[in-house]
Amino acid sequence: MRSHIYLSVLGVISFILYLWMTGLSKDFNWGEGYSERPILEYLAIYFSLFFLYTLACFIVFKSNRSKKIFWALAAFGLLFRFAILPSQQIQE
Repeated sequence: MRSHIYLSVLGVISFILYLWMTGLSKDFNWGEGYSERPILEYLAIYFSLFFLYTLACFIVFKSNRSKKIFWALAAFGLLFRFAILPSQQIQE
């Protein structure tokens, strides 16, 4: 019953992490500053997002799959894509 609330909390935390990841992407300039790149921070955020995604999958699979959950997933999915839209490509 509270699955949409849990998904909303996970979505907000994920959105903050995606914004942080977008900010970190500015430090990945091609051909310069290899030792100064925040690779460990980026990987920590990336694995944290995967952990939150896994939790969200468990919540969705245990829920009653209502329309409210579907629209929450669609809205957060679009929000995450808009959050990383201004980021630079990270090519390592």
